[in-house]
Amino acid sequence: MTSLHAMTMNRVLLRWLLPLMLAGRSLPAAEHPNVLFIALDDQNDWIGCFGGNPQTRTPNIDRLGASGVVFEAAYCPGAACNPSRSALFTGIPCHRSGLYSNRQQMREVLPDAKIIPHYFSQNGYWSAGSGKMLHYFIDAPSWDDYYPDKEREDPFPPWMKFGRRPKSLPRAGDWQYVETDWGAFDVSDAEFQGDYLAPRQTVLPGLRHLSSA
Repeated sequence: MTSLHAMTMNRVLLRWLLPLMLAGRSLPAAEHPNVLFIALDDQNDWIGCFGGNPQTRTPNIDRLGASGVVFEAAYCPGAACNPSRSALFTGIPCHRSGLYSNRQQMREVLPDAKIIPHYFSQNGYWSAGSGKMLHYFIDAPSWDDYYPDKEREDPFPPWMKFGRRPKSLPRAGDWQYVETDWGAFDVSDAEFQGDYLAPRQTVLPGLRHLSSA
């Protein structure tokens, strides 16, 4: 993650992308609002609600920004995925935890730290998530529910493999991701699966949970 990406990752939405559906159990809605927490990696500031770029069209995230609060001067605590996510979820900054690298294991560095969904669950909420919230693990005891199964400690839903790289763009090395070297898939969202499945496995069950509470 570049420093620009790291800086804008938290700036983009301190509601972060996907998925933490936190549904209140007992208090009236006005006192106990639902919380949707969205986590998004490597988001640049070209989206419309941050000033945009002539080459981008982002109507959905712009509407989301217009309906809430956009933080234009918020900065992530570490210029990499693991330290940034760990600090945000635990409230412990990198200079206190010593967690600065993607190669470190959060629970080895912070074995007793309480993360956001656990705190919510202990205070009258039902906490469910999906996708990459922490750095390549779920932290199963901290969630009421997760998709895929939290006990697997693998946060990624099933998805159609990329197959042969359509563009074969140059990379710095084998360590670098190839997911950005993409082309169109001649399949529906439902067939592709991935993020399409996440809200159907977390948000919709959460709404059913609320209706039965």
